[in-house]
Amino acid sequence: MHDLGVFRANLDAIAARLATRGLTLPLDEFHALDRRRRAAITESEQLRAEQNGMSREIATLRKQGVDTTAAQQRSREMSDRIAELAKDVEAADS
Repeated sequence: MHDLGVFRANLDAIAARLATRGLTLPLDEFHALDRRRRAAITESEQLRAEQNGMSREIATLRKQGVDTTAAQQRSREMSDRIAELAKDVEAADS
């Protein structure tokens, strides 16, 4: 698999080289796909950080005997969203 960083850094050169072979690189599509991929990764990382903080909070609240049902439900929703985002990133990588 090719390194996306190389493509990002040399996209114009790669497109020019492909053009000499009669191929066209859809630059707009590549940029759009790359933006969606990066946005999904960023959101996923933010949710993971939030979820980690929430897990620590839930543990503290449980020790205090507080009901954590709502927080646990929110954590599960975050897990589901993180899984969706991972699928989006995987699809973009393909």
